[in-house]
Amino acid sequence: MGNSFERKFDGNKAVMRSAFTKIIQMLYSRPYDIVDPAELIAMTKLAENFQALPTMSDTVYDALIHSESFGEKFADSAVYLLKPAAMLRQRGLFEDCLIVAAGRWKLIDLTFEEMGIYLDENLIKTINDLQSRLNRRLAYTQHQILRIAHQFRVQNVLANVPFFNCLPE
Repeated sequence: MGNSFERKFDGNKAVMRSAFTKIIQMLYSRPYDIVDPAELIAMTKLAENFQALPTMSDTVYDALIHSESFGEKFADSAVYLLKPAAMLRQRGLFEDCLIVAAGRWKLIDLTFEEMGIYLDENLIKTINDLQSRLNRRLAYTQHQILRIAHQFRVQNVLANVPFFNCLPE
C-alpha cells in the first residue's frame, strides 16, 4: 500500500529503468543526478533491495545538489521524501524535507491515510512537534513586534502632547 505520489511511478518502466541505471552508476562510483522525487523514491527502494542504502546515503546529497530539475519539484513532494530520507539516514535531506513539510503543513481534520500519505508514526510525531515549536516561536516573535510597536506608538503620542515635551528626560 503506497501513497498517491508513489502510485504515480509504480509500474512506470521508464522511472524504474532510470533509477536502476543510477543505482548501478552509484555502485561503481560514477556521477549521477536525480531528476525528480519519484526517481529518488524508486532509487531508495532499489537500494534497499540491493542492501546498498549506506552507499546511496553517502552519494545522494551530492547528486541532489548537482541536479538542475529536482529543486523545482522538491516543495510539492517534501512530505513524501521524508521516509526515503529517513531510510537513507541522510540528515541534510531529512532536515530540508522536514522544514518544507512542516512549513506547508495544513491543520485539517483529515487523517494522513485520507490524504493519501502513509508515513511512519515517528515521522508524523516529529513533524507535529516541529510545527508546535515553530508556532510557539512565531507567537513569541509576534508578541515582541507588537510590544515594540506599542512602545513606539506611546512614545509618539507622548511626544505630541505639550505637557510631556517640557519634562526633563
